[in-house]
Amino acid sequence: MSSVWWDDADARSTFETGASTVARWITPATTGRGFRYSALVGVPRTGHIQLRVEFARTDPHSPHVFSPPLGGSPHRNPDQSMCLWYPLHPPDLRWEFRDGLRELLVMAVLHLRREALWRRSAPCFIDRIWPGPEMPHGHQEALS
Repeated sequence: MSSVWWDDADARSTFETGASTVARWITPATTGRGFRYSALVGVPRTGHIQLRVEFARTDPHSPHVFSPPLGGSPHRNPDQSMCLWYPLHPPDLRWEFRDGLRELLVMAVLHLRREALWRRSAPCFIDRIWPGPEMPHGHQEALS
């Protein structure tokens, strides 16, 4: 079985550099399916929210970031992970593994803030406005 980055202490330390400036606490853990971070982040005007960042052993560079459901969002994946970037965007518009855990946590905090602003933008779901850039959601063939 090939080694993954989280099994290499130097690689993991490099990946985690600066993450503690975004999260109040971060707990790493190896799981049966890969690797997970639990982190408590502060979201402006919302409070502290616990995140779960999961890396699958089968795709160790593509994380799924989860937070508790806080009242809905149009930008969640079918597994309820946050839709943080559009996979077909160029690298400067999405998270890349080389960006590290700190930048991933920053993206998640910004996303949670946008979700909160979206929920406050109108009382009716259909009238709400997402406060940031958006890409269409759904199956790729439906977007062509």
